[in-house]
Amino acid sequence: MRQDFKLSTQRLNHQLLEMLFPTLCVGCREYGMLLCKNCWNTIEFLEDQDKEILTVCSARQPLIKKILNALNCQLIKGLDVTCAEILFKFLLERQQLPPEDFVISFVPIHQRKQTIQGFNPNEAIAREFARLLNMPTLTLLKKTREKPNVYKACDSEGFKILLIGLCLEKDMEIKDCVEALKEAGATEVLSLTFARDF
Repeated sequence: MRQDFKLSTQRLNHQLLEMLFPTLCVGCREYGMLLCKNCWNTIEFLEDQDKEILTVCSARQPLIKKILNALNCQLIKGLDVTCAEILFKFLLERQQLPPEDFVISFVPIHQRKQTIQGFNPNEAIAREFARLLNMPTLTLLKKTREKPNVYKACDSEGFKILLIGLCLEKDMEIKDCVEALKEAGATEVLSLTFARDF
């Protein structure tokens, strides 16, 4: 009896939220999904890849720009799941999914920025991506200074790591993270970013 009441209350809450804040596509505002099939198919994966950092798409694509803005401001709940699915599709198409002995980590943001923003989008995407692959997510890095970027890594002795970042910019802070992890003893570090902004 109590279980049935709880389920009906949850269903009613979901319906009420959906009525007040309907799920709309980020790209075309179509009702039903955060990224409709038509918009999903417009995403162009990058062919020219950096040797050290795999990047899924260009931040200059209008749809990707909208996704990045919404994700950074946490305007749309669940967008981290959509980004993780895009990462997964990208790696699956290229047959480059990480082996099972890898762990997933993420590029940290400075504690002050995380307090203001309320979350780290890199971490949110990494956790959802790890959930899709059924792999562990570890917090291995801490950003200790904003400019210049300084990162401190936890003991990573013997770890094989897939490092996930949201957007690769010219300052290449993900490379600083890779160096910090290797200095902390990681045997292999692969880098993957959702978008590239140059």
